[in-house]
Amino acid sequence: MSQDKTINILIVSDIHLSFSNIKKLGEKINNKKIDLIICGGDICNFDPVNSDDLVKVKECEKEMIDIFKVLHEIVPTVDILYVPGNHDAKTTLLFEGCENQDEEKKSIDYSKPPKLTDRSYNIHKSNFRLDDDLVLVGLGGSLPSYCDNKPHWAGYPYDCINEDGEKQVLSDLNQSLKHKDTINSKDKIILLTHMGPYNCYTTIDQIDLSISPIYSGSKSIENIIKENQQQIFLNIHGHTHHSTGLAKVGKTYVCNPGSLRSGHYVILKVEKFCNQLWRLKSTKFYKL
Repeated sequence: MSQDKTINILIVSDIHLSFSNIKKLGEKINNKKIDLIICGGDICNFDPVNSDDLVKVKECEKEMIDIFKVLHEIVPTVDILYVPGNHDAKTTLLFEGCENQDEEKKSIDYSKPPKLTDRSYNIHKSNFRLDDDLVLVGLGGSLPSYCDNKPHWAGYPYDCINEDGEKQVLSDLNQSLKHKDTINSKDKIILLTHMGPYNCYTTIDQIDLSISPIYSGSKSIENIIKENQQQIFLNIHGHTHHSTGLAKVGKTYVCNPGSLRSGHYVILKVEKFCNQLWRLKSTKFYKL
C-alpha cells in the first residue's frame, strides 16, 4: 500500500521587523516538525516613496537579510521561500535591467533579485518545485486598497488606481505560472501571493463594523484561481493583517496567517494522498 507524503509548512507574513516575535516563535515551535518556511512578504517597513533612494533600498535589503537569519536560527535545516511585500526592498520586486545608471548607482544590480541568504528563495514572478508534481508559484507586491470606492492604502509596485494595475498583476502572475516552462498540466500548485484574491474574507479588513470595510485583494488573482481550479488547490497570502483565517475561492482554499508582528502564524500540512493527489491536510492558526 502506498504511503502518503506530507509537507509541514510554517507560514509567517507581515513581520515588519519584529525580531522579538520571531524569537518567541522559535520557543513555540521548538518541538514541532517543520519541513519548510513560507513567508508572505512585508518583512520590513520600507516606505515605497523612498524607492529611488538607493542607500535606503540597500538598508532595507540588509534588514531583510537580518530577519531571515533569525528565522534560519529557529529552524536551521529548512529553506525559506518568500515573496516580497509592498514594504520590502525595491530590488526584490523590480529586477529588470536598468539603463543609464551613473557610477554611484551601479553598486546596485537591478538585473536580478538579490540573493539574501543561502537558504532563502525569492519566487516573485517565478516558481519553485517542491516535489515531483507539486509547485509553489509566487507573486509579491500589492495594488492600492479601497474603502468606499476610494483609494485607501497605496499599492507597490502595482500603484495604478485603474485597470492598468490589474493588467500588470495578471501579466506578472502568468509569468510566474509559465516561468521557463517549468510547470506541466499534471502539477498541483500552491499559489503564494502578498495580496490575496478580491472580495474574499481574508482580504477584507473591517475591525470596526461601524465603518466601511477596506478591500485589499486583487481581481486578477481571484480570476487566475477560478480559471485554474484543477491545479491551484491552495492560495497563501498576507497583506491584510486583521483578516486571519481560511476561506475558499471556488474549490481553492485561501489561507491568510495574519501578521507575525501581531503574533499570528500558521502551521499547515499538505499531503499527497494515496500517492496520487496533493491536498490540504490541516491548517492550525496560532497566536504568540
